[in-house]
Amino acid sequence: MAALAQYHWMTIAGPIFGFWYAFGIGANDCANSFATSVAAQSISLKQAVMIASVCEFLGAMLLGSSVTTTIRNKVVDVSQFADEPEVLMYGMLCSLVTSAFILHISNYLYMPVSTTHTIVGAIVGFSLAAKGFSSVNWWVTGQIFLSWVASPVITGIAAFIAFWIIRRYVLRSHEPYRRAILVYPIVIFVAVTCDIFFILYKSGQNNPNALQTYGVKLSLPVSIGAGLLCALVFQFCISPIIQKRINRESEDIEAQAASDPKPPEAAPESGEKGKEDVTSTVMDDDAEVQEEEILANDQDEEVPEVVSERRMGQKARKAASKSFRRFANYTYARDVHAEAMETRTR
Repeated sequence: MAALAQYHWMTIAGPIFGFWYAFGIGANDCANSFATSVAAQSISLKQAVMIASVCEFLGAMLLGSSVTTTIRNKVVDVSQFADEPEVLMYGMLCSLVTSAFILHISNYLYMPVSTTHTIVGAIVGFSLAAKGFSSVNWWVTGQIFLSWVASPVITGIAAFIAFWIIRRYVLRSHEPYRRAILVYPIVIFVAVTCDIFFILYKSGQNNPNALQTYGVKLSLPVSIGAGLLCALVFQFCISPIIQKRINRESEDIEAQAASDPKPPEAAPESGEKGKEDVTSTVMDDDAEVQEEEILANDQDEEVPEVVSERRMGQKARKAASKSFRRFANYTYARDVHAEAMETRTR
């Protein structure tokens, strides 16, 4: 133990930076998992944090060994570090620190980042610097690189097909409400079946003997049974409660509309919306002209070249600010929920 005392600081620094790295993973991956549910107001932000706290912990504890094994000794050929284990220890610690720092800064600056890209890239980089090209297991690394491309492509195609079917045969049908009630249990069945099968299959990989003994023979029936049970519970226990609540809220809205002497204002059409946009643009232009006049009156006594440069700078900044506001209004700052509710009232 005395010979290894000089490396004790790594055993202390590792958990500290590991916690920091896990904090960045949670901030990034939980946003990916729950952003759509929170944005659609299916669950609140507090509920998302509570669900993620349980599910993320159980997923990492019960299903994380295969990922840990790959990162630990399959990306890098650890046999090349047999004579210098301290180099491997120090390189892994540096990879952990670097990944934690990158994730934290990227999340703070609202930049897109991948936790897998970060840690795998850091480990490959330190191995190349320490032992050269041959120290990296390029077959495993290539499979990881391929999954980065194949995974979003496959999931994107599957999501497009599912959304097209629901949009075509449910949302845009003559009876969207009734069809939604009929289709939702099917969606629950498919989602739960796929999730349970994935969990059982991944957990079986942690125990190869159990996976070879049972494998799909056990995982598939259990997954189908769990999905069917959840769908039946929703259809006969939860769905009637939700329907009664929706009907009661609809009756309250109709009663309030009937008792209101003023007719409800119609949602602005596209032409009226365009007029409002034009009006706001004209008002912005008038405000800019007034600001320019005030600026010109204040700067009459200054050198014309200086005044001209200042005016050009003011115009450039205002143009850039206006362009950025328009870009924001059409992208990340859009209130999609409000737009959907406005379209619904038309």
